[in-house]
Amino acid sequence: MKCMNISIALSTCFISVTKSSSFVNPIVRNKIYCKTSKKLHNCNAPIDMRLFSDLRNKDDESESKQKLKLLSPHFRILCLHGKGGSGITFQKNLSLLENSLRLKFKDKKISIGFDYLTAPYPLNDVDIRDGYEWWGLPPGMRSFNADKYIGFEKSKNLVLEALEKNSYGAILGHSQGSILLSIMMTSEGWNFDDYFYILNGSAWPNPFSETLENFDYESHGKPEDNEIKTRALFVIGKNDKINPPEGAVRIRDLLKGKGVSVETCMHEGGHAFPVRDELSLENISNWLTEVINIEFKLSE
Repeated sequence: MKCMNISIALSTCFISVTKSSSFVNPIVRNKIYCKTSKKLHNCNAPIDMRLFSDLRNKDDESESKQKLKLLSPHFRILCLHGKGGSGITFQKNLSLLENSLRLKFKDKKISIGFDYLTAPYPLNDVDIRDGYEWWGLPPGMRSFNADKYIGFEKSKNLVLEALEKNSYGAILGHSQGSILLSIMMTSEGWNFDDYFYILNGSAWPNPFSETLENFDYESHGKPEDNEIKTRALFVIGKNDKINPPEGAVRIRDLLKGKGVSVETCMHEGGHAFPVRDELSLENISNWLTEVINIEFKLSE
């Protein structure tokens, strides 16, 4: 599994996502604002919009410490927001999880990176503040009872492109983003054990029922040795009124039945990622800590 990455500091910059006539995903195409020249510069190369997260506290650190930090082993997590969200809003929602995880590895010289992809379809062509979706649905239908996901292939390819451009250790999906993840991770040709997975507020992907039911872990990269690694964490709210818990439980139980080692973080809340629930946040952070320790062969 390729999850080690060396980050290189380009300059003190931040990302500005610009609006154009065609959809621009911030992780794929951006403009960089350089504080030195005070100008926006076009950049055709793919940019990880969280690359500069390690530079936030640069003024408080010595140059030598900063260089050491940027050259540290790097575990990256690709995050897929839910319907009506965006990469930017999802980053705000998960900031407490980011902080919790980074604190756990502060003294282990491992950088933790979170990348946030934005879905390709705006809910409102006039006002993008309404957020984005990974696919459209026929009128009156939901993801768990629809017979098709309109525009699914474009979203799938967007995620595949992001995975090709960067080395990730884990993928985290929320709501529609977790439904997308459940389809991709069980699809033919996917090497399941290349990543760890967190699925929050998921639902059964009805148009892709056959994909999940035909999932064969043996042909998707199941390790031949007897070592069992927990590959997926399902985060489920008992009072989820958007995607009822039974949908996520159905996906979880299917994976377990196929031989995948999974864990569950069940909480009393609803559909939102439970960052305000201290116990759930700590459980999720501890699970990620465990898998990162496994990847880098660290002691607890």
